[in-house]
Amino acid sequence: MRRTAIVLVMVSLATSAGGCASTSRSTATDQERTVLLDEHGGERVVGYGSDGGGGYSSSVPQSPQVTFAAVQTVYEQMKLPVTALHPAELRVAAVDVQVGHSIDGQRLSRFFDCGMDAASLYAADTYDLLVTVTTAVAAPTVPNGPSTVTTRASARARHQATGSQAVTCQSSGRLEARIARAIASNLTG
Repeated sequence: MRRTAIVLVMVSLATSAGGCASTSRSTATDQERTVLLDEHGGERVVGYGSDGGGGYSSSVPQSPQVTFAAVQTVYEQMKLPVTALHPAELRVAAVDVQVGHSIDGQRLSRFFDCGMDAASLYAADTYDLLVTVTTAVAAPTVPNGPSTVTTRASARARHQATGSQAVTCQSSGRLEARIARAIASNLTG
């Protein structure tokens, strides 16, 4: 399947109604953000906030409460143990969980780049990983509009034998996108 990504840099200049860009600033950090849009209408935020975090956002045509329940189901299906559940904030998280060497049947190197080990193998597949995945549901911004689901994933890797200092891994965005697709599928199927 061919994937096409469009890179948008959100700027602090408003455009007219006919324009294709819009102002998008985080109210918490007042930082600009950069997003990639995929062919499914999802956003991969590649720069956001002061921590350079990120995430994958998508819209779903369901109420926040129904969507929140679907998020919990998807975590269970993917065997991501929920360690933090915040119904009032519509947030679910699996924080610092050991998931073995795969998530949802996929090798961890598909989701995280932790560099290479001494044998030139992907460290994400050979080291012990502590994975954190957080998904938040936001209410529609307009009456009867879609809910927004944003997922962020990160990991830290440590060599099993040496117990060396943990290495921070970069997310490829694939896990976040996979979770978004599973939520959408759960809501429609």
